[in-house]
Amino acid sequence: TTTLAKMAARATLFCKRRVRVISLDNFRVGAVEQWRRYAELIGFPFDVTPNAGAFHRVVHNNSEELLLVDTAGRSPSDPEASLPACLSGLRDLKSEVLLVLPAWLRARDAERAVQQYSPAPTGIVITKLDETDQVGGVMHAPLGSNLPLTYLCDGARVPEDIHDAAIDRVLDAIFPEQA
Repeated sequence: TTTLAKMAARATLFCKRRVRVISLDNFRVGAVEQWRRYAELIGFPFDVTPNAGAFHRVVHNNSEELLLVDTAGRSPSDPEASLPACLSGLRDLKSEVLLVLPAWLRARDAERAVQQYSPAPTGIVITKLDETDQVGGVMHAPLGSNLPLTYLCDGARVPEDIHDAAIDRVLDAIFPEQA
């Protein structure tokens, strides 16, 4: 949720794009209230959709340039996970699905996450770089899947703590300078 808020803020404030956020997160306590506050502060429309039908109605009645969709961060094998059902009806729209993984994730778990969410992801975002001293295992996700790294996140500030995954930033994350 925080990563998507950073993306929404960046697109709205810096790129001057018209953004709408849709949340599929009816699970996490406080998720809707958190999004409503982000939408109010940053200035974009926000919708909560409880199912694929409501999601499709919002998407097809949308006039913004960029739709960002937040999920509850649950396993794709969870019967309550609604992202696959929502995406299945959007064949006529260009979509990017970014898999968000924490920097401290072990290699085997990163590889499993990519496999569980396949074929949907088109890129990977590594978050919580500020919460680990050693990034390594999570790098198996893009290496083993040929999915590009798109963003790196290193803090909770919106929108400051999101960065393009440029090679120098990726190398700095893997091989931090020793103090």
